[in-house]
Amino acid sequence: MFGFFKNKKQDYETKINSGEMLIVRAGDNLLKAALEADIAWPHDCRVGSCGTCKCKLVDGKIKALADFSYVLEGDELQDGYILACQTQLRSNVTIEVDLLDDSQKQNHWESDAVITEINDLTHDIKEVIIEIDPNDLPKGVSLFHAGQYADLKLPDLEGRNYSFATAPHADQNQFKFYIRKVPGGEFTEWLFKEERTGQSLKMSGPYGLFGLKEDELPMLCIAGGSGMSAIISVLQQALESGVKRDVRFIFGARTEADLYCGDLISQLAVDWEKNNLGKFVYIPCLSQEKEDSSWEGRMGSCIDCILDDGVALSGQAYLCGPPGMIDAAIDVLVKNGMSNDEIFFDKFLDKSNANPIASA
Repeated sequence: MFGFFKNKKQDYETKINSGEMLIVRAGDNLLKAALEADIAWPHDCRVGSCGTCKCKLVDGKIKALADFSYVLEGDELQDGYILACQTQLRSNVTIEVDLLDDSQKQNHWESDAVITEINDLTHDIKEVIIEIDPNDLPKGVSLFHAGQYADLKLPDLEGRNYSFATAPHADQNQFKFYIRKVPGGEFTEWLFKEERTGQSLKMSGPYGLFGLKEDELPMLCIAGGSGMSAIISVLQQALESGVKRDVRFIFGARTEADLYCGDLISQLAVDWEKNNLGKFVYIPCLSQEKEDSSWEGRMGSCIDCILDDGVALSGQAYLCGPPGMIDAAIDVLVKNGMSNDEIFFDKFLDKSNANPIASA
């Protein structure tokens, strides 16, 4: 295998143990190139936090974009494991990776898009509705699974990942996202600066493996901030599937002013019980509400609420939010008898909690 020069930068070949050959363009990371080539590479966060995209470097040289030791164990590092999403190539390489099977694979797509509507949900979360050209996309299929996310990219800014905030449907060309303002975040600073309805951008997806497991097991859902989006998508899909299962949904916010989607969740609960799918309990928890406020609901973090009701922790857990919240919730769940195999999560990363960048 030989690389070739292009504008003083070099593209490289990647040989995968499955027999597939992949060209990684100069400047791209390994995972990005694989997904754009419709290779069923396992992944969740795409920012070096979850470890799902790990693979073994058999031969060749790479450049690490982040410190792998924050995610991978010492023995994995010694055995040559790397994170595909945080790897650029410096030579042709040979990689070993366990690709997804056909039932988990979903083809990547990209389309021109336009923001058609923006609504304020809280002081720092907006509902953004984006429309794409249906002629650009395959017909008769859903373009994502509940719980997955898309990449939104402006011409001069790096793309950002946002979870779909509705259940998927065949042939839809309009998509909803809940986007929280991140101080220092280029995309959200741009979005919140002025009215952006009518703005064109690129949208691609779907990404991530988080999503609904269609088993007849109780669901414990825990979300914080804009993590509401993926949970709403999963719950809507669960409702449409008609599978009977109880739901306990804990949502963590700072104050009552940070709560949103109350009417939507109330309607989900009504529809859940109307269709005889089981009980649906929604528990908002406020961590910074003033003690003299009129709020009569739960106080404390969403982690504090997990054990408050004395409910046995069984079934499946679906977690969406910042890394600290996810890690703390998993610790409580496992210590109180829930199997790791039944805990599914999506960590939302931004400028405030991204991994340190490795030196070149």
